Amino acid sequence: MSRLRFGIDAELEPYQLALAKQSNDKNINEKMCRYMLCLKYKHADGSLHAAGSAFYVMHGLRLAVTAAHVTSAAGTNQIVACYPDGRQSDVITLGEDRSADISVIKVDATCPLPPVRHTAPNVGDTVYLLGFSSGSKLNFTKGMVTSMEQAAIFTTDAYADNGFSGGAVFNLHMELVGMVLCGAGFVQGITNQQVRCVNVAKGMAEFNEAQMEQLRGLLAPLQTNLTQQVQTLTKQVQTLTQQGQTLTQTLTQQGQTLTQTLTQQGQTLTQQGPTLTSLDKAEFKIVGAEDAASFLQSPMFTSLRDCDEHCTSARSIPLPSYRKSLRNSFKDGEISFVAMMVAGSNNTVVASCQVMTDPWNTCIIESVCVRSDHRGAGLCKKLISSVCTHLLDTAGARLVRIYTYTNLPAACACYKSVFGAPVNITSILQAYEMTRQRKDVR
Repeated sequence: MSRLRFGIDAELEPYQLALAKQSNDKNINEKMCRYMLCLKYKHADGSLHAAGSAFYVMHGLRLAVTAAHVTSAAGTNQIVACYPDGRQSDVITLGEDRSADISVIKVDATCPLPPVRHTAPNVGDTVYLLGFSSGSKLNFTKGMVTSMEQAAIFTTDAYADNGFSGGAVFNLHMELVGMVLCGAGFVQGITNQQVRCVNVAKGMAEFNEAQMEQLRGLLAPLQTNLTQQVQTLTKQVQTLTQQGQTLTQTLTQQGQTLTQTLTQQGQTLTQQGPTLTSLDKAEFKIVGAEDAASFLQSPMFTSLRDCDEHCTSARSIPLPSYRKSLRNSFKDGEISFVAMMVAGSNNTVVASCQVMTDPWNTCIIESVCVRSDHRGAGLCKKLISSVCTHLLDTAGARLVRIYTYTNLPAACACYKSVFGAPVNITSILQAYEMTRQRKDVR
């Protein structure tokens, strides 16, 4: 058998090339199989039978993608996700687009793996399919993209049976190129080599657009109804204006009394807390697990709780419950530290965030809060910039990342001014990233 020549003096035996391809196949299987989940139907009597496959799509979130016909076929049965460690949990279907055959589900476990890049396939590309054949054993098959049926649908000659529905399709670079829609298995002893797959990136875009169109349809009658109500209220206001001269005088007197009371309260608050004019003196503080015990008993902790609730407009959480929740987060390693911007003589917390670190030394910034009565002064940018500087220059982090939705323009503008251009995860979710090299450049 002749040797293969590469370049001027490089030669390679054919069997060595075959071994290299085989090693690459094994490497792809070993890394990508960790993103897979087995789905089963749970009957009323507790018995389980095969449903299909699913796979994680976003790092740090409890979201997975599967085929819509897998979730819609459940009927009255509960869908259960089976994890590699033997655990099981119920699945919640967040939304499905049956025309694209894509369903987004919520599972119990957070994806612990790095995010997977996705790209569009081309005819002739080598692809790998991962799916749970017969709903129990994870299978790994290899083939080639044979045709592009539609904008988002393509076929491959890789083998897949019914258990592969919702399974992932990767290319040689371990990039996600699609999801298995159906596999015909064997017909009269001959493998049917036309497995239909969907480009997840395009399918998700169509899925989000379909949801928006449905939302527009729901809002149209509401808008008409609101217009009619406004017209009715306008007439009622005109009637009340004519009949309410005496009431206006009474309300004026009460308003003067209320104004005096609010003025006094405002003066008291001005003395107690920081004001916008003093925010340029806001200080950056960090509380880690080693300082948690003393911090949870300090007045600054109470101020942190108030900042969080003031931002989210949540109901008042009892101080002991809030303290217990934060203590458990430190103890279980869900957060590495809490970062804050404090101002005033009593160290009032006016902005805060939490930072978690995964095993790959990637730091995720989350739960960013700025008191609504202190927004517009650049506190968010100052907080995020200080956290990134601490993580990359002091803590030795490899990568800093923060997620936000595209329908939050203020957050997107703030994060873009710190991190630069975002990475689009889906049409509604973006990620902003910074490494030491990118920080030095900026």
